[in-house]
Amino acid sequence: MTIYRLTDEELEKIIEAARFAPSVHNTQPWHVRNKQGSIEVTIDQKYRLGPGDPTGRQTIISLGILTEAICLVAGTFGLSASAKFDQDRVNITFQQGAKIKNNILNLLRKRATDRSIYKKVPVASALKSNLKKIPENKSSTIWIVEDENLIQSIAKLTSQGISLALSNPKFREELRKYLLRQGSRRKRGISVKSLYIPSVIAALQPDMLKIGLNTGKEAGLEKKRWLSASAIVLITTDGDLHDDWFEAGRVYIRASLEIEKSGLSQATSAATVEAATFHEDIEKLLGTNQRLQAVIRIGSGVSKRKYSPRVSAKELITSN
Repeated sequence: MTIYRLTDEELEKIIEAARFAPSVHNTQPWHVRNKQGSIEVTIDQKYRLGPGDPTGRQTIISLGILTEAICLVAGTFGLSASAKFDQDRVNITFQQGAKIKNNILNLLRKRATDRSIYKKVPVASALKSNLKKIPENKSSTIWIVEDENLIQSIAKLTSQGISLALSNPKFREELRKYLLRQGSRRKRGISVKSLYIPSVIAALQPDMLKIGLNTGKEAGLEKKRWLSASAIVLITTDGDLHDDWFEAGRVYIRASLEIEKSGLSQATSAATVEAATFHEDIEKLLGTNQRLQAVIRIGSGVSKRKYSPRVSAKELITSN
């Protein structure tokens, strides 16, 4: 096996596209380093969440997401990529191959978390079939829930999870720091414009979070958002260790891009994954012994999307 050594310029081109991958609270908690014969992707501890990600699950999922984005983008440059995960770091090696002609670069740029209330539309059978084919082994599974009773149950649990999270002052304070007011120059965090709520309330949202104002209404709004889903896509894994979280991240981004390709909107919530034992309730509804790792609602969203910012490729690449 002949290892292809990326030049710094090639690495920057790949990361320039992969950097549009989603991450928890849009923290983009990644460092990328060009090594001899491989690249190393690690977690930037400065942007690792505390109360918002107490187990570190969402950060590891985010690491898996970027890793898979890098591998997919590399294919468009005529490179096949192989990733090896070890706790909080990934080693990716490359080999030369045929260029893969697809629209991954465009899909990564277009993909967004659409937090609006959706219009229910039929979910194409082709999308459902393609989603179920994504997991490459039996250790992870993708579920597509269209039954209205199940959607109502998941919406209720999500609302309860949000309510529980917002009752924690430390969680609210951390989330507040990652809410970006209009005109902010910060590149990590969630733009208040992307919340799709009245502009006056959006502008005040960070301040309301600080004092715990309107948390009940926020939980109620989140329930409405999830009740509007045409379907809910869930990712489960055999175990609940770092390897499982990383695998869930890799599956997540492929599912996310497949949803984008279908023309539907999407949004995710970690509330039922992280809060209390709500994940067990959903696992019971699915009839599975696997552990819930990600939940995505899909449907017909806004025509004009609001995007949160991204840091540059050069900011993610480090020589340290």
